[in-house]
Amino acid sequence: MKVALLTTQSRISPVFETALAWLIIEADPNECTIGSRQKFNTQNEVEMANELLVENIDLLICGAIPYYLEKILITQGCEVFSFTAGDVDQVIEALHLNQLDQPKFRMPGCQKRKQKEKKPFCRRTVNQ
Repeated sequence: MKVALLTTQSRISPVFETALAWLIIEADPNECTIGSRQKFNTQNEVEMANELLVENIDLLICGAIPYYLEKILITQGCEVFSFTAGDVDQVIEALHLNQLDQPKFRMPGCQKRKQKEKKPFCRRTVNQ
């Protein structure tokens, strides 16, 4: 599974449209490899969503995202875990432990989100 985290410095970017880059993670039930950091070629939010789709991202972890963009991504087969906040390393660890639904990873004022599967997502390794 190919996971993308929208990032600003070492944190999840709070707003989809202002993100400049994303971190790619290759994950399966036994391993999670942190891959490359990609930069968006545009600041147009629809084109940004298309860039993620071209990269065949299976799961997007991001902060606030317009509802229509979320629906575009979902319709094209990309699962979206939105309104996520926090340090990138902590979010990756929470993904691994299937704990992204904890309140500390929710943006302030956001409601409870759909929970992921209960088994650990991946074991974390770093690809240098």
